[in-house]
Amino acid sequence: MPARANPGELDVKTAKVNATALGDTQLVAAVTGRRITVLAAVITNNGASVNAVKLRSGTTEDITAPHDLAADGGGYAVNAWPLYYCQTNAGEALNVNLAAAGDVGVDIVYILE
Repeated sequence: MPARANPGELDVKTAKVNATALGDTQLVAAVTGRRITVLAAVITNNGASVNAVKLRSGTTEDITAPHDLAADGGGYAVNAWPLYYCQTNAGEALNVNLAAAGDVGVDIVYILE
C-alpha cells in the first residue's frame, strides 16, 4: 500500500450510516472511475445481539473480514493513516453488510482515488 500525501493536500471526506437491515446498506455511493479509499473507521453494534459486520465493494466483494461485534456497544476503531484500511473497486459503492438485522453505527473517513 502506498503512503498518502499530507492530509492537507487531500480532499478528505466523511460518511456515516446506521445500518439496521440484514445484508448490504450503502455507506458511500459509487463514483464513476473512482475508488473509495477508507482511511479510518469506527463501527459499533448498538443492538441487543451479537452481529457480524463487514465492508463490501459493491454487493459482491468483501473488502474486510467479518467482525463479530458484541451486543450493546461492541465494536472497533481503526486509523490506518498514512496507508488505508480498505478500498473499493473503481466505480463501486461502499456498503456495510450485516449478518443479521440489528443496529450498527458506522463512521468513516475516506478519499476518492
